[in-house]
Amino acid sequence: MPETVPITINDQDFEAPAGAPLIDVIQELTGEEVPRFCYHRDLPVVGSCRMCQVEVEAPGPGGALRKALAISCRTPVAKGMKIWTQTPAAQTARKGVLEFLLKDHPLDCPICDKAGECPLQNFTYQEGQSEGRSVDPRRKRRKRVSLGDVIVLDEERCVLCSRCVRFFPEVEGRTQLQVLNMGNRSHIGTFDNQPLQGNYQGNLADICPVGALTLKDFRFQARVWNTHSVPSTCTRCSRGCAVMVDAYRGRLVRIRPRYDAKVNRSWMCDFGRFQLQDLNLPGRLSGAIQEQQQGLRELPLEQALETAAENLRAEASQSFLLASNYATLEVGQALMELAKSLQTEAYFLKPSAWGGDGILRTDDPGPNSFGLQELGLKALAPDQARERLAAAEASLLVGEKLLPLLLQQDPTAGSTLPPIDTGRTAILVDTHLRSGFALTLPGLTWAETQGRVKNLDGHTRILRPALPGPDGVPQTHDLVQSLCARVRRDPDAHSTPNLQPSGMPV
Repeated sequence: MPETVPITINDQDFEAPAGAPLIDVIQELTGEEVPRFCYHRDLPVVGSCRMCQVEVEAPGPGGALRKALAISCRTPVAKGMKIWTQTPAAQTARKGVLEFLLKDHPLDCPICDKAGECPLQNFTYQEGQSEGRSVDPRRKRRKRVSLGDVIVLDEERCVLCSRCVRFFPEVEGRTQLQVLNMGNRSHIGTFDNQPLQGNYQGNLADICPVGALTLKDFRFQARVWNTHSVPSTCTRCSRGCAVMVDAYRGRLVRIRPRYDAKVNRSWMCDFGRFQLQDLNLPGRLSGAIQEQQQGLRELPLEQALETAAENLRAEASQSFLLASNYATLEVGQALMELAKSLQTEAYFLKPSAWGGDGILRTDDPGPNSFGLQELGLKALAPDQARERLAAAEASLLVGEKLLPLLLQQDPTAGSTLPPIDTGRTAILVDTHLRSGFALTLPGLTWAETQGRVKNLDGHTRILRPALPGPDGVPQTHDLVQSLCARVRRDPDAHSTPNLQPSGMPV
C-alpha cells in the first residue's frame, strides 16, 4: 500500500496516496472531474493540452510555500499540498485554453457522432466559455479521411491531444499514428498514409475527446441521447470484457468498452465490438416448433415443455444434455438439476482454440467455460459431442451459438447452418428455427439475457438485457427450470412464476 499524506482540496482535509496524479485524486476524493483532453488514466501522461490547470500551494525550494497554477495530470500528490480547483486564476486559465481550441473547431455539433457525450461540449458549458474574441477565419482541414476499415478522421475537429498516438504503442506495442508536421500545420496521420491495422482500432473513437475519430459502422446511425445504454459483458471470448451495450429502435447499434481495472481496463477488441449482425437477425423464434412428418407445427410453450419432459423421461439416464459455453451460470445450474432428476450427466461444449491475439481476445470462443466446469458440467470437444448427439435416443441442447460451435463454424455467422445428425428425439433451445430437431424451444441472445458468467480468471461477470426478447419468450434458465419441474412431475410446474417473458430489467 502506498504511503498516504495529508492534503487539502478546496479547503477540505483529506488523506491521499503520495505520488498519485493529482487529477485522479481530486476526482476520487471529491467527485469533481477536473477538465482534461490529453489525459487518460490508461495512457502515458504528456500534459500537452493544459486544460486540467488548478491552483496549488506546496513547499518549494528551501521549504518556502509557493502558490501557482499547475496541470493536475503531471502534478504528484505531496505532503501538505493545498489545491483549489475553482479559483479565478484556475478558471481563467481553463477558459483561455478552451478559447484557443474553439477558435478552429467547427460548429457541427448537430451532426457530430460525439454530440451528447463530448467532453469539449461539456467542459465548454461547465467553464462558461461561450464566446471567442478572434475574428480570423478558421483554418481549413481535411474531412472524412478514411484511416482504414474502421475509423474516419475529421481533421478540423482534432485538438491534437495525442491520445490516439499514444494508444497503439501502449496497448498493441507498435506505433501506427503520429503527429505530423510542426506548429499550426500539425495534424494526425498514419505513416506513409498506410491504413490502420489490428484488432483494437475501434478504441480510438472511444478515447478521442472531440469526435475527430469516429466509427464507420456507427457514423450517423443514431444520436446517443436516443439510445438505451446498459452495462453488460462481452461474450465473444472468455475474457468477459466490461461493456456498454447501446440499443436504438429495437436494434443493437453499438458496443463499447466500460472500465474494469481487473479485466479489460478501458479497452475492448474490435471482434467483440463489431459483431452485431447476428444479434439483429430477423426471423426470431417466438414460440415452440415441433417437426413432424406432415411438416412443422406450432405449439404453445406450456405444451411444448410437457412434450419435451415426456421425451426426456422416456429415456431418463440415457438422455444427452449439452450446454453451449455461452450458457450462463443460472442455465448451467438448471441443467445440473435436470441431469440429477434424470440420473444422467450434464455436459458443456468446449470448442478448440481459435484466434486469440495475446492482448484481450482469448482462444476460447465463449464466455463461460470456466464457470460451467466449476459447476460440475463435463467438457466435450465438438467431435465428441456430435458423436453422442447422433447416438442419443433423446437429447437436449441449450445455449446461444451451440450449433455453430458444434459444427466448428464461425459463431457470429448468420442463421443458415448445414444439417447435423441428431439421433431420434432431439430438443433444441435456440433463437432461430433449425432443421432436423424434433422440437425447438425459443431462446434469447446474450444481449437479451439476465445472468452471470465466469471468465478465464474466475471473475464473475454480469449480463444485463439491452433489449427485450421476443414476446412470450422467457429467460433460458427459467425455461430449463420449468422443464426440470415437469420432468420431476412437480405439482407446481404448471403454475411456476418463473416462466414469464424476458422483458427489460427493473
